[in-house]
Amino acid sequence: MADNGVGEFLWLKDNDAPIPVCGVNVYSLMDEKDPNPIMSGELFSEFCKWAEDFKNNVPVIEEAVSFDWEAFNQRGIELAKTLKSEWGDEITVRYVRPSQDPDRKKLEYIEVK
Repeated sequence: MADNGVGEFLWLKDNDAPIPVCGVNVYSLMDEKDPNPIMSGELFSEFCKWAEDFKNNVPVIEEAVSFDWEAFNQRGIELAKTLKSEWGDEITVRYVRPSQDPDRKKLEYIEVK
């Protein structure tokens, strides 16, 4: 899930946590220069570009209606699929729409297979 604080984009959720889609933020744009054991360097770089696009273009909820949510979410889903392919069945990956997405209530998240 993209967030517009400091470009958060990867969250870790304990299976016992009551929150259905989100947990503790583990990676954001602030981590861009640090080694990343969770995914390949190329994928991490792509996640950073995706989060940067969000951070630069969706500063406040009131302006979010003019953002291309379909393209943004499709790119996020593709990145989530790549993450899933790097890990396989070891992890569950969910793509969660940002809270600013006007269509979030229709489909909050998808589980990536």
